[in-house]
Amino acid sequence: MAFEVTQRLASIGVRRNSASHFYGRSKKLSVSLLLALGKLSVSLLLALGKLSVSLLLALGKLSVSLLLALDRF
Repeated sequence: MAFEVTQRLASIGVRRNSASHFYGRSKKLSVSLLLALGKLSVSLLLALGKLSVSLLLALGKLSVSLLLALDRF
């Protein structure tokens, strides 16, 4: 009987340790995911900024070309 009680208590301890370990791992994973999302957001913002600048430059060149073409007529 004492052996069964000891075994049961050991089993409960293992489950608690396992739950604590799982919580710690899930917390680390959450932090890692947040950091990755932050880096992705920064990368996307930089890419959009570069794209906007490129589009503005292209539109500016197109406007100048159109004005020059209209001026020739």
